[in-house]
Amino acid sequence: MFRRTEEQINFFKRISKKGPFQIDFDFWYLCFLVGIASGRKEQGSSSVDMFPRFPERYSAFENVIISMLLSAELAAKEIDPSDRTSVKLVVDDLIDPGSRPFLSSSGFKAFNEYSAGGYDIISEHFEQEAPDDAATFLIKIGMLIRDSFDKSMVW
Repeated sequence: MFRRTEEQINFFKRISKKGPFQIDFDFWYLCFLVGIASGRKEQGSSSVDMFPRFPERYSAFENVIISMLLSAELAAKEIDPSDRTSVKLVVDDLIDPGSRPFLSSSGFKAFNEYSAGGYDIISEHFEQEAPDDAATFLIKIGMLIRDSFDKSMVW
């Protein structure tokens, strides 16, 4: 289950359903991108269920998004992608081929931890001040995501 924290809900509520942000998953995904680019994972306190699978507007990209998670986890565990045995162990831990969206409970947990870690970076970047203008937020978050990926040793 994709989950987000109470802090994420409160932080984004003023721009929820404004501009391009039509579903809660949009904010979860932005947090995930920042978290995965920076390699930051957090447990997140008091998380709330969101979606059991990728929402329709993301479903065409779910394999790409899952591949990003796999790449990040391999890098975090310092596993050489050519080490097939080690890669298989990570894939087997995160992926459940018998379910949709092919994620095990460990896979969902890792996704949610990257999203919570990304949220921490976003809230620090915005100095804990919740955004109230979707357009301004979109520009700032776009720059933060770009900078996070530029600084990353993985991407």
